[in-house]
Amino acid sequence: MKRGLGMLFTGGTLIAALVVALVGLGCTPEPDTAHEAVVKVKRRAASDFDRNEREIRTKSFDERTKIAEGCGQRATYIETCEACVTGFGDFKDIERCNCTWVMDTRTRGR
Repeated sequence: MKRGLGMLFTGGTLIAALVVALVGLGCTPEPDTAHEAVVKVKRRAASDFDRNEREIRTKSFDERTKIAEGCGQRATYIETCEACVTGFGDFKDIERCNCTWVMDTRTRGR
C-alpha cells in the first residue's frame, strides 16, 4: 500500500513539474534574443566606427532601439524587420522576420 501511494505521489509530482515547464515555455521569450541583439549591434557599430567589438559599449533605449558608444563615437541603431505572413486561409498572421539593425543617428566626440 505504501509503495502504491509513493508511486502516485511521484507520478503526480512529475505531472505537475511537466505542466509548469510547458506553461513556462509558452510565456518565456527566446533566451538569447537580447544577447543576440547586443552582439549584432556591437558588430555593426564596430564596423561603422572602424573599431574592435571589445571597444564598443551598448545600452538599450527600448526593445528595438540600441545605443552603441566607443572611442569618442556614439550611434543609435534601430531594428528594422520585414513583415512576413504565416499560416493559411483564415488563420493568417503577420510576424516580424529578416530583422537587421540600421544606424539612425551618429555623433563623434567633441
